[in-house]
Amino acid sequence: MPKEKVRYDNTYKAREMYAVLIGKERESRSYTKKEMQRDLVNEDLCGEFLKTCFEFDDSSSLVHFRKGLYLVIKQMGMSRVASETGIPRTTLYRMLWKEGNPNLKYLIQILKFLKLRLWVVSEESINTNRTIRYKNAGKANFISWR
Repeated sequence: MPKEKVRYDNTYKAREMYAVLIGKERESRSYTKKEMQRDLVNEDLCGEFLKTCFEFDDSSSLVHFRKGLYLVIKQMGMSRVASETGIPRTTLYRMLWKEGNPNLKYLIQILKFLKLRLWVVSEESINTNRTIRYKNAGKANFISWR
């Protein structure tokens, strides 16, 4: 008898999506890569996924965040996003590719289209402990919530 799929909250799903789609880890049996890509269109999951990409991005040029944003836009349709934001499609590709340099004006337009906003907070208000994928919780080299 096959097992029923486990239902997880959006934060867990976003971290799974990050680990598989950005971190190139293996997908789990309960949440496949195709399901993850399909879920990128979901407003709530999209926001959580991009927050996770930004949180875990240690690079100076936001490589992981840009890749996550590219995956979301690609799943929604690059032409549709370009026409609704007023940003040329080629500009979207250029700013989100590996060596791209996103313009803040365009980045804000894209985030508004995704119904997200930039928010500036002080360092004290940020919880510095990162969460991890549940299946890796037992490994010593990961940090988990207090």
